[in-house]
Amino acid sequence: MDTKKKILKAAAEEFAMKGYNGTTVRDICRRARVNVASINYHFKGKESLYKEMFEFLFKDSRAHEILNKPWNGDFAGWKRSLREWVANILGEITSQKPFDRCKSMIFRRELLNPSDIFPDIYESFMKPRLNELTRHFRKVLPAGIGDEDVCIRVFSVSSDCLFYMHDRPIVDMRFPGGRFPEENMRKIIDFITEKACYGLKINHSKPSKRKRRKK
Repeated sequence: MDTKKKILKAAAEEFAMKGYNGTTVRDICRRARVNVASINYHFKGKESLYKEMFEFLFKDSRAHEILNKPWNGDFAGWKRSLREWVANILGEITSQKPFDRCKSMIFRRELLNPSDIFPDIYESFMKPRLNELTRHFRKVLPAGIGDEDVCIRVFSVSSDCLFYMHDRPIVDMRFPGGRFPEENMRKIIDFITEKACYGLKINHSKPSKRKRRKK
């Protein structure tokens, strides 16, 4: 592993445990076994390192790929993409892999106790993902629906997924170690997807043709 990746990995572990304000550059240096000069050379300081760490953590996310697949206008295909998106988000949130656990902990810290650079994190990483989900809903919502109504659906499906991150202690008590039985996970994914789709199929389905009366 090269020095830059080693620093990013160490930074993710430190920020996950202590948060942005509670972590020092020296903490990261000790974990990565590098000197301060290495961090200054690669990142120019703690703030720049934190922002680049987010890129490092989320660069392999499939959320963008899932919601930007070609769509032929059928509601069933739209719903499958949404379900796949929900499954992907929940998979990352409930993953037991150390790297994914770090990602969830850092994200949760920023949402519950935002750091001073949260506005930059929101603009660079959170807002684009919310916009992608918004565009996905716009595909099947009536043309005249307002932005606030779209946001309600976007925030609703997002918060349903994020529950399993925010309330991790409760989830871990119910499912020790956060290990969901596979059947339960499928039910959770289906429930969130169906809730998000409430009322949409009617709006997007073609009107049925009335039968002509016999003369």
